[in-house]
Amino acid sequence: QVEIMTNPPARFDAAGNAGVINIKLKKTNTAGYAGTVNLNYMQGFYPKVNESFNATYRKGKVALMTNLSHNHRKVFNNLAIQRYLRDEATLDVENYFDQESHRVNTGSGYNARVGLDYFASKRTTFGFMLNGFYNTLEQDNTNATNISSASKQLQSITQGTVASNSTWKNFSTNLYARRVLDTTGRELTADLDFANYDSRNNQELVNNFYGSNGQSFRNSDTLLGMLPQAIRIYSGRIDYLHPLKGGARLEAGVKSSWVTTDNNAIYDSILNKSRVRDIARSNHFVYTEAIQAAYVNVNKPLSKKITAQLGLRLEHTISKGDQRTTGVKFKKPYTQLFPTAYLQYKINKNNNLGLNYGRRLRRPDYESLNPFIRFIDRYTY
Repeated sequence: QVEIMTNPPARFDAAGNAGVINIKLKKTNTAGYAGTVNLNYMQGFYPKVNESFNATYRKGKVALMTNLSHNHRKVFNNLAIQRYLRDEATLDVENYFDQESHRVNTGSGYNARVGLDYFASKRTTFGFMLNGFYNTLEQDNTNATNISSASKQLQSITQGTVASNSTWKNFSTNLYARRVLDTTGRELTADLDFANYDSRNNQELVNNFYGSNGQSFRNSDTLLGMLPQAIRIYSGRIDYLHPLKGGARLEAGVKSSWVTTDNNAIYDSILNKSRVRDIARSNHFVYTEAIQAAYVNVNKPLSKKITAQLGLRLEHTISKGDQRTTGVKFKKPYTQLFPTAYLQYKINKNNNLGLNYGRRLRRPDYESLNPFIRFIDRYTY
């Protein structure tokens, strides 16, 4: 089941203005083995293939599940750009650029998931889930740029190649426990999560320069980029559910999370056959973020047709940045409240009218904390 929450209740983290996508996976109730195999093939200019294998096993108090999948894709992209370069003061056209770029991207992905549920009793369940993936992408780009005068008289030609290869690796695990406390439906759950992401992106940009007569008129230049990134996420939470009289429900919980991201952008130029660090483009930034949160949420039917829900979430955040290239550091602690309110009116069997309010915030994406340039050609990124 895929549940889309445009305004999530207080139980969910306050970050994310676009809301939350809550994915609920099915668990088998049938004893014994079950499995499926899928194979998909698509043919465009290049072929694309993906395969997957799912299996479940349940016996007594133990339920196991696994999913293995692989995909391979190859795509191309042709890009044409025409540019007029103007004088900054007079806005008169000085040059005309006519660029063509031909790119081919080839990638593969491997995914694995293994989970176990242990039903210790009718009221107590333990379990874990392991997830991992390994993805690769190779990009080959050849491009040519004709540079002309304002009257479109050819002056020079820049021919270049951009080659890059990227890898993304992930491992994550979840440990959980669930305990139904009594026959009224009081429930206590606990989760521990760890996620590890590693990526590498290597780029090589080579340019050759020719005059309008096709003769080389300057040395080639080369730019090399190495862009490693590491993300570590640790979190733990406890949630409590308490049914109240009249069909009302009280939910409360606490959560603690800690994230560290290490983003490095290393660029080197090849000058006179020597490798020289490009200081202007390079930067190493390490960011950590610790968030302590608590919430309470109450849901109550006010009548047969009207239901109300109120929630309040408190988050205390400590963020730290270490820009190791320059030695600049910062620390920013802050505490914020995030209220939510929902009112729903059931018009009839098929129609509901809802009114809701919520306060959220936007934290930076992990991959946006140290942005780097990905080149298409010498003049475009």
